[in-house]
Amino acid sequence: INPMLAEKAEGPFDSPGYLYEQKYDGARCIAYVQDGKVKLLARSGADHTATFPELQGIHQQINATEVVLDGELVVVDEKGEHNFRALQSRIHRSKELAVRVASQTFPATYMVFDVLRINGVDLTAQGQRVPLEQRDALLSKLLDSGPLCRKVEHVEGEGIAFFQECISQGMEGVMAKDRQGLYYPGKRSTAWLKVKGVQEDSFVVCGYTAGEGWRDGMVGALLLGKPNGAGGMRYCGSVGTGFTVAALRAIQKLVANLHTDVCPFPQAPYEPKLFSYLVPQVVVQVKYHAETPDRKLRFPVYDRPRPDQRVQDVTP
Repeated sequence: INPMLAEKAEGPFDSPGYLYEQKYDGARCIAYVQDGKVKLLARSGADHTATFPELQGIHQQINATEVVLDGELVVVDEKGEHNFRALQSRIHRSKELAVRVASQTFPATYMVFDVLRINGVDLTAQGQRVPLEQRDALLSKLLDSGPLCRKVEHVEGEGIAFFQECISQGMEGVMAKDRQGLYYPGKRSTAWLKVKGVQEDSFVVCGYTAGEGWRDGMVGALLLGKPNGAGGMRYCGSVGTGFTVAALRAIQKLVANLHTDVCPFPQAPYEPKLFSYLVPQVVVQVKYHAETPDRKLRFPVYDRPRPDQRVQDVTP
């Protein structure tokens, strides 16, 4: 069964006809559980069963012989925060020893938000589809929450307040789901709406990568930083989207005389492309959805230069 996909909402909203769930910073996963065996498939169809051996035990939390579940794989660190980078590193491991060590160092949890099939009954098939509210009630009965597998909780009606709470805690956003919505495998449906938070802040330009393609000879991405309180810069990631040709040319002029061999960060950042350091003098505004646990920007988009701000005006 291919997972159903959500449409984007224009913003948070309140409605008694919707259930609101936290949007998890993880990897979508369909779980097939039958006769004590578990198979995990990614949204792409890739088989993650061997990648997450610890999740073979989730069948012990399920009160049914055969089920198909929809949810997200997440890794939670010692602070209780979702560590997407750790999850990503696990997905790319294939050697048995590396997989086993990773499963102990960064164990995954399967956060379940839907049930698609129970004991041979397909709840998503033409003529058999049932509303979300009924699927949710069935899920509550068949799943015992535990360390390996948990049911995603929801809030009823109060979408705006819940969204604001999630964003204030550094979460990615919320999912708004129509109580009467049906599940259409492999389709994008307005029955599910993703409401993401967009934040914006000022950052210091500390370097750049060279542009490619239509950006040849111009900036590719900007390396961003913030004052670290010790006279240097804290690396915040890079931004390579949101630029117009005019914006790229303007930035090129701003940084033309700022090249340096001195790294402004305590440690050289990892970037897959070659980059050049700059004396940290130029401030820009960037929009983004959230920060990763190590305080790198998620989905950053360049907004505009901030000639009105000095480096010392940028908040750490």
